[in-house]
Amino acid sequence: AAALSDADISAIRALLAETSALLLQLELPVDRSLTAVKLAREAGARVVLNASPAPAERTTELMELLRSMDLLVVNRVEAERL
Repeated sequence: AAALSDADISAIRALLAETSALLLQLELPVDRSLTAVKLAREAGARVVLNASPAPAERTTELMELLRSMDLLVVNRVEAERL
């Protein structure tokens, strides 16, 4: 998943146009997830983030990603870290 490029994400633009929701996890790099969120928003899709695995630190990019969610799914440990 770490090798996922912007071009790979852009290739799914047509799929996002046919869906109503995008589900993400923190296994992808945050910058790639932000690109996917942007594409999903352009398609009118809702965005859900399962914040697993919980990151060790809160970066600016991570906080931007968290703020862009319609629904955030966390367990107790993830909630404490975020």
